[in-house]
Amino acid sequence: MLNSSAQSTATPRTVLVVEDEPTLATAIAQRITAEGWTARVASDGVSAVQAATHLRPDLIIMDIMLPVMDGLEATKRIVAERPVPVLILT
Repeated sequence: MLNSSAQSTATPRTVLVVEDEPTLATAIAQRITAEGWTARVASDGVSAVQAATHLRPDLIIMDIMLPVMDGLEATKRIVAERPVPVLILT
């Protein structure tokens, strides 16, 4: 369960889920949404960097093995632009 204080804020917190497996990405995003957060999904590293720049998420859940650009490189680029907590999936 995510921190319930996120549910009490006026603006829902945003989590960027970066996962190339559609079933897993959907499951994670649905659970995040069920907890009252806003979830957005990116399916590769390049899309993740673009989405993070545009969305400015409060948290990123990042897969390591991604097409186009791996999760570690995407994380380096995102955090260099704006510090954000990143949970790495392996």
